[in-house]
Amino acid sequence: MFNSKILYVVHCVDTEGPLNETLDATFQRLRSIFGIQLKPTRENLTLLQNKKIDFSGKEDAIAKCFAPALLKYNDNWFELEKMVDELLSSSFRKQYLDDFGNGWVYSWHCMDHIGYLDNPRHKDVGYGNIFRFYKSKLAELGCSQDEINWHFHPLSLTRNPIQAATSYVNSYDVLTQILCRRILEENWFPVVNRPGFHSERPDSHSFLEQWIPFDYANQVCKIEQDQPDIADGRFGDWNRSPESWRGYNPSHDDYQEIGSCRRLIFRCLNVGTRLRSLSINHVHEAF
Repeated sequence: MFNSKILYVVHCVDTEGPLNETLDATFQRLRSIFGIQLKPTRENLTLLQNKKIDFSGKEDAIAKCFAPALLKYNDNWFELEKMVDELLSSSFRKQYLDDFGNGWVYSWHCMDHIGYLDNPRHKDVGYGNIFRFYKSKLAELGCSQDEINWHFHPLSLTRNPIQAATSYVNSYDVLTQILCRRILEENWFPVVNRPGFHSERPDSHSFLEQWIPFDYANQVCKIEQDQPDIADGRFGDWNRSPESWRGYNPSHDDYQEIGSCRRLIFRCLNVGTRLRSLSINHVHEAF
């Protein structure tokens, strides 16, 4: 007999379409993050990834940031569709079954790329492009167990897609346009959020409290201080949040404190990234 207590595993996927980063752009990130200027060559990238250049103790952090797996982009829709077809296949889903014999389930958090003044990473710019791809793909393959949910990246003041931003107020025109088009064109409105850059602020907290009831956002975790661009909560300050995996109603005045808001924030750590990664200890905590 199965125990009546059930642990739900939710696999949130931030779906942002194809992305391309040139070798020159990779080394520009090296300079902006670590202050290191190096000739952009494949040989130098391999040396960085294998910690073969002395950077006074920064070797591990640099190798983590530019690991081969993190640079393996799907830079066109053909490559991305090939990957998604494999993920959605019955053989892939059923490699690991739950106690009821069911396979893996995904929550696809689709965003729109809108409002840029430039597009150096060759993102698919347009209202609903990514949403419609996943909607049609799930319908084509009969994947009714999966969900499509909400993901939004606020725009920087310069409208540069490479510069990260966290302000809903400064992006309100784009935010409302996307939502209105999802309602009118797709007959769809979000129920579950995944915040862009893992970041929330008073403005986004207030917006989400009014409109989107569930939020996979809390990334309370041991802080990595070896990645300068994301250290000290620069993207996603969750240090004071509950470590429970059960979720919590936040306070009106502080999204990290338990309070009387109606929306629920759940803990959600990363898989295969350079920050706040899910570990076996976190899995044990959940059980």
